[in-house]
Amino acid sequence: MMLFVYMYIFVFCLIRDSKGLENLALGKHAVQSSTHRIGWGPEKAVDGNRLTHVYSNSCAVTQIGQTNASWYVDLEKIVGIHQVKIYYREEQYWVTHYRGRFAGFFLYISNDTDRHNGKLCYHSLQARPGYPTPVMTLTCNTWGRYVIIYNERNPEVTYPPFYSNIAILELCEVEVYGCSNTLQSEGECVDCPTTCKDGLCNVTTGTCYSCPHGFTGDYCNETCGPGSHGHLCSGECGFCRNGEPCNHVTGFCLNGCANGMRGDKCTDVCGPGTYGQNCTKECGIFCKRSRVCHHVTGKCHNGCKKGFSGDTCDETEAFPFGVDFIYGLIGLTITVIVLNIAYFTVLLLKRFRKKTGGILTINFKHPKYTFNNKAFKSGGEGYYNEGLQDGLVENIYDEYENSP
Repeated sequence: MMLFVYMYIFVFCLIRDSKGLENLALGKHAVQSSTHRIGWGPEKAVDGNRLTHVYSNSCAVTQIGQTNASWYVDLEKIVGIHQVKIYYREEQYWVTHYRGRFAGFFLYISNDTDRHNGKLCYHSLQARPGYPTPVMTLTCNTWGRYVIIYNERNPEVTYPPFYSNIAILELCEVEVYGCSNTLQSEGECVDCPTTCKDGLCNVTTGTCYSCPHGFTGDYCNETCGPGSHGHLCSGECGFCRNGEPCNHVTGFCLNGCANGMRGDKCTDVCGPGTYGQNCTKECGIFCKRSRVCHHVTGKCHNGCKKGFSGDTCDETEAFPFGVDFIYGLIGLTITVIVLNIAYFTVLLLKRFRKKTGGILTINFKHPKYTFNNKAFKSGGEGYYNEGLQDGLVENIYDEYENSP
């Protein structure tokens, strides 16, 4: 009974040494590359039993005779890891057997089960006496979901003399201390700064690993300086209107672009043939190269065509009037011509209607009769006035039809 009391006190003191940090590996799902015998499965290394005697059914042991061996525990989510404690098989043959098996191991922290994708927290070709020790406390200070322990014995590698010839893991307990947020020097779990990208920060200092776009500083609480924006404030602002700074996150110019520039970030010059504010002005047609001008001022490249002058080639050399005046004069002339055509057309129509007055021209010839206003004459054309009696016309046609 007293033995259990002493064991409880010993375990409690060890936990206190961890400054109240939670053992995130306790009871979690574990996997190993092989299992030596029943009762020595991977879960034995996370069952909370720190006894280092394999025959106490408290250790995870892989098969002998292998060139590599691995074990990992899934912490179920990405967490901040401060320390990893490994309790290896010790017993009475530690110096002559088990230390050589433990030597040269690798400790990885990864977000998946592939150790190559993770961070190497510890590895050493331990050649100095006394290393490794049966209990290794390794500080990692990183983020990850999987804690992976790996060892190998490659034939082409020359190892220190005390190393075993086989790769085997005999892990009696693996404890992972940390929390889901960050760890301060006092060892208490607190939230990372909300400004950190993805909510991740250094597990001991609380400084952000990376900042969101538009922010900088150890805690990502400083906005990008004037003229910069985006990831790590590495983006340069474009040419915003009146030299205003762009949005520190998106790089957009909030009040538009400077003359000659366009786009949300005002990094593109005006397209061919345009210039000025918002690129709404057109280059002059009398530029030597028609509609080719400076994107800001509108000044024609290579000068003006013959007969025109000025930066934008809108002045004529013959008389002191600009192109706008000429355009206006041409428009006025065309308007006057159109109005005159319309006027004379209407006038001719009125005259035609007045002259005929409803007069119907009868195109027939008769050797004896021709109707000319009010008289018939021989050998001419006849005209019929609607004002005359219908019978008169009938007589004319009758005589015309019955004439030889």
